[in-house]
Amino acid sequence: MLFGRLLMITIHDRTATTFTATGLGVLDREIINPIVTEELGGEFSLTFTYPADGSAATHLILENIVAAPVPGLEQRQGFRISEVVTTLEGMLEVTAFHVFYDLAANLIADTYVVNKTAKGALTQILGAANTKHGFTATSSDTVTRSSARMVRMPIAAALMDAGEDNTLISRWGGELARDNFHIHHSARRGRNTGVVIRDRKNLTGFESYIDLVKSLVVV
Repeated sequence: MLFGRLLMITIHDRTATTFTATGLGVLDREIINPIVTEELGGEFSLTFTYPADGSAATHLILENIVAAPVPGLEQRQGFRISEVVTTLEGMLEVTAFHVFYDLAANLIADTYVVNKTAKGALTQILGAANTKHGFTATSSDTVTRSSARMVRMPIAAALMDAGEDNTLISRWGGELARDNFHIHHSARRGRNTGVVIRDRKNLTGFESYIDLVKSLVVV
């Protein structure tokens, strides 16, 4: 999902865990082209441009957190700054990834989930982290049971890497919703509300992606 102009975007210290206040400053007045991109089961990021001499520019440093609204989520979401590029025009081009990716640097040494529900698997996976963290998790799937052994695997990959055989998504299926430091697993995100998007009525843009390799696969 690609979203346009956002409101009430703030910068917070790297240690922040809640984003209900204004933190170190509000970026709204000077921020340029803030875009949140979320791919289902994939990238969740925020990009924007900000004047290098702007009022909050000194706080736009690596690992600090930018909080921004995201459609479909009640609370503003935290995005940890991973890259800041200064251009010749005196602008800062900032890339930040959702705080969920803090779990990409937190390894599981060795854990074996045996015949558990998705909720049980989530609890065990988060509990097996080498480094303590503040993430919590829930699941609406209380029926599906499976097993998986995870050895020296980043927690983020253990949860949602569909390319590996021994992860939550590959063994238990379903989809993950990332809401700051909470993770919710369900069989399917969202629901069919009967909304129809039509050209020349309510469709303002369209982007198509064709994967030649997948299109050649015969099942």
